[in-house]
Amino acid sequence: MKFDLTNVSDQGFVILPPDRYAVVTTDEWWVRKKEETNNIVVDVDVEITAGKFAGETIRYFHTITNDDQTLGFLLQFLRRIGVIRDGDRDAKGRLTVEFDCPEEQDSKGRTRIKSILVNGEPRPVAGYKAIAVVTERLNEATGEKRTYISGFEPVEQEPPAGGGSHSQGASSTGGKKPNWPF
Repeated sequence: MKFDLTNVSDQGFVILPPDRYAVVTTDEWWVRKKEETNNIVVDVDVEITAGKFAGETIRYFHTITNDDQTLGFLLQFLRRIGVIRDGDRDAKGRLTVEFDCPEEQDSKGRTRIKSILVNGEPRPVAGYKAIAVVTERLNEATGEKRTYISGFEPVEQEPPAGGGSHSQGASSTGGKKPNWPF
């Protein structure tokens, strides 16, 4: 009996080669606090929608330290996947995001994010399409190369069902509809 472990980590996750992958967000969004630093970490599962790894789920980790730089990265992430859209800032330029989650934590100390409130308007977490950019880095502790989602590229899309009345403008994709399988 033979098993191909090439694309599987010792923790059971799929190891993707560095590349760009068409993905859609799932309803598996979690928030947790790192005890050693008090940083907030958002875990987002995305499903690959095309190619050899279609149907596989991978996880994106986003750390928030409440400084302008990491908040800027959060804004960039939410904009690139389509949660935040053109026209979301109010007349005074205000833009707030709140993760709607119950207080109870799971056994890993995470709290599930049920929806995202953008200026008080609830938006779903599942159904956003994007291109995940997977890159490789060296794990200094083990000496192994690991791949991870380093970021996302936007695609033109309609908001998921129940996602509010704003539509994403052409400016986020330069007016071109990407030729990408979703």
